[in-house]
Amino acid sequence: MAPSRKIGVLEETSHIPILNNAVRLLEDARLLRKARRYPSSAALAILSLEELGKFRAHNRDMANWNSRMRRSVGAHRYNHKQKQKIAAQAIVEAMGCDEVSDLLEVQGYEIKIAPLARTPSDGPSEIDIIASIDDRTFQARIANKIRRSAHHRFVIDLAAGRFDKIKQESFYVDEAHDGTLREPTTRIDRLVADRIIRLASGAIHSTKMVLRYAKALGAVSNRKPRS
Repeated sequence: MAPSRKIGVLEETSHIPILNNAVRLLEDARLLRKARRYPSSAALAILSLEELGKFRAHNRDMANWNSRMRRSVGAHRYNHKQKQKIAAQAIVEAMGCDEVSDLLEVQGYEIKIAPLARTPSDGPSEIDIIASIDDRTFQARIANKIRRSAHHRFVIDLAAGRFDKIKQESFYVDEAHDGTLREPTTRIDRLVADRIIRLASGAIHSTKMVLRYAKALGAVSNRKPRS
C-alpha cells in the first residue's frame, strides 16, 4: 500500500472542511485496509474521492482549474458520478505529459500548446476524452501496450463515473443472473482496494499542490499596482 504523503494547506482556504473530510475518509480506508476489510476499505476510498471532487467544485481558488463541466452545472447540483469525474481530473493533473498524451491519442486527439489568453474551445476536455474510452478500445489499444495500463484502467473508470458500481459491490450482496449470490468479499479484493486508495491519495496530494499554486496566482493577479 502506498505511503501517505503530507502537504499542508494554506490558511483561508474556502470549504476546507470538505477537503479535511476527504482526508479523514482516506485515513479510515487505510485502517480498514490494514484490517483486511477490503470491500469496506475500497468503498471509503471512493467516498474520499467524491468528497475531494466536491471540494474542487466548491473551492473558489480552483474555479479555473476544473473542467468546463463547472460552467454548465450548478455548484450545488453535482451528483456522485460528476464528483468522481472532477476527482479524476486531479489524478490526470499529476500524470506525466506523455501518459496523458498516450490516452488522448487513443481517441484521436493530441496535446497542443496554445496562448494562455486564448478562449477555451468548445471541444471536449481532457477528462471528457479519457472518460469516453470504452472497454473494447481499452483492451485493443491500451491494455498491455501503454505503461501503467492497469492504473489507467481505474482512472478511466473513475473519470466515467463507473466507481459507483464498485461502491455498490463493496456494500451489498447481489443475486447474479444464474441465481447465485455474489458477496462483496468475492468481488473486491486487496488489489482493488489498494488501487483505489492510491488514487484517492494521489488525488488529494495533487489537489493540495494545485491549490497552493492557484492561491499564489490569485494573490499576484489581485495585487494592486504601485502608484
